Amino acid sequence: MAINIFSNQLRSINSLSELAYLWQVTQDAGDSPAIRFVSLQKGIGEDEARNPPPGQPIEHFGDQIGDFADTAAIINHLDLVISIDTATAHLACAMNKPCFVLLPPVRDDWRWGITPNSKSPWYPHAQLFRHPSFAGDWQHVAKNVAARLLETVRASKVNKQEKLSQAS
Repeated sequence: MAINIFSNQLRSINSLSELAYLWQVTQDAGDSPAIRFVSLQKGIGEDEARNPPPGQPIEHFGDQIGDFADTAAIINHLDLVISIDTATAHLACAMNKPCFVLLPPVRDDWRWGITPNSKSPWYPHAQLFRHPSFAGDWQHVAKNVAARLLETVRASKVNKQEKLSQAS
């Protein structure tokens, strides 16, 4: 089996600090439902997820994952998965779990689609966030993901309030 190292480097995030905009959402959401970030990271990067930098609220579950059944069981309990192009993202999408997928500008998996659309023809619950360049700076993408996450959290709050109003 051939491994395309260049493609792997394009889709990799070097440090959790590149996702700092996401952690800000926990503060920007105000009294919205609690946001918890869960790491399913295995292998490279797992140490940082296990011991994240200050201000990056992540609960690491990678140590509890032995196989894809374990990963699926954890994903089943999540409201949303945010991931780069990994097997975890494909698993979440195959489970019809809402998923925000961070993608390189080119050379990503064909299942995400070949156009720069924000939707995948194969995974209707996936929202795609493409990196604008080869620069390797994921902060731009993380900022867009954070904005969409905040919208999602606020919409969820409104939906819950409407359901409570209808029930009473």
